[in-house]
Amino acid sequence: MNKLFGNRRTRYRNLVLMILPFLILCGVFGYVSYSSAKSLLPEDDTANYKYSIESMDYHLRTNATDLQIDYFRELQDLIEKEADHSEIAACVAKNYVADFYTWSNKAGSYDVGGMYYVYSPQRINLISQARDGYYKYLSYYINKFGQENMLEVTGVETTVKESNTTYVYDGKSYEAYKISCVWTYKNEETFKDLYITVSNQYETKKLSSFVKNMDLTIIINDDGRYEIVEAVGDI
Repeated sequence: MNKLFGNRRTRYRNLVLMILPFLILCGVFGYVSYSSAKSLLPEDDTANYKYSIESMDYHLRTNATDLQIDYFRELQDLIEKEADHSEIAACVAKNYVADFYTWSNKAGSYDVGGMYYVYSPQRINLISQARDGYYKYLSYYINKFGQENMLEVTGVETTVKESNTTYVYDGKSYEAYKISCVWTYKNEETFKDLYITVSNQYETKKLSSFVKNMDLTIIINDDGRYEIVEAVGDI
């Protein structure tokens, strides 16, 4: 060590040479971590969208189903005419359910739908939960049964259970609406004979049905954007 730093003319050069690999390693690790986190979020390239509601930062995927298109246009109309908040919140809930629970236009387990309607700080956590839950075996299902035979939401009925209430998140209060959703699928018969392994119980059981109802709490944030902050049901 004394020989390495003993010469004043080379001391700083040697010090930099020792530190440089560490700095490069930190940079690479930071980039990989950032890229991994970013990959969880929806893409922001507007060229990839069929329709957008710019004021709310809502976007519709290019391969949207007919139902998703109808619901998105309905939401756009309600926002443009400044409809009652509860109507808009209910329509946001319909758009979320129609996208999240539809598999027929998803590329695989990583392609989680409906995230534009979720409160931004909760998105990464929800995507992770979905990939370990509802979307966990989607890539396998697509390969086994074919994309055209995947689940597709065919209709969503909503009921406003609580209107203009207060929801507190991270110490802040927001105007909130609780929306009850009930929906139907097509292609459930694809999975009628499917058995799955329940990892927490170490057993195999028949997959008899999929989630078809849920209560969503939707807030209006400081920018006037409607966002889902709570879901009571399975994912």
